[in-house]
Amino acid sequence: MTETKLISYIITDFISKSEMRMAEISWQEIISNYSEKFKKAGALRQTISRIWDKDNVYRLGHHWEYKDDSAFKKCQKIFKLAEKEFKKETGIVWKISSNRGIVTSETKF
Repeated sequence: MTETKLISYIITDFISKSEMRMAEISWQEIISNYSEKFKKAGALRQTISRIWDKDNVYRLGHHWEYKDDSAFKKCQKIFKLAEKEFKKETGIVWKISSNRGIVTSETKF
C-alpha cells in the first residue's frame, strides 16, 4: 500500500474561464513557493485538474495526499497563508467545496 494515508479533494468554482485559468496559474506559483514547507509538514503530492464534464461551469479539482492526519493538520496552517496570499494577489473570488478521506484500499493498474 502507498504511504498516503489521508487525501483531500477540493473543488473550486469560478465565474469565468479566464478567472479559472488565471487562478490555476497563480495558485500553482504560490504553492510552489511553499513547497518545502508542505513537504516538511507531510504533504506528499498535489494534483490540479480542470473538471470539464459540466457545461458552462469553470471548475478545478485539487487532489492532495498526506502521510497522515497530523500532516494534514500541519498543512492547513500553510494553506491559510497561501490562500491569504492568493486573495491579496489576484482578487479572484472562488467557491470552495472540500472533502477528506482516509485511504482504506488502493488498486494500481
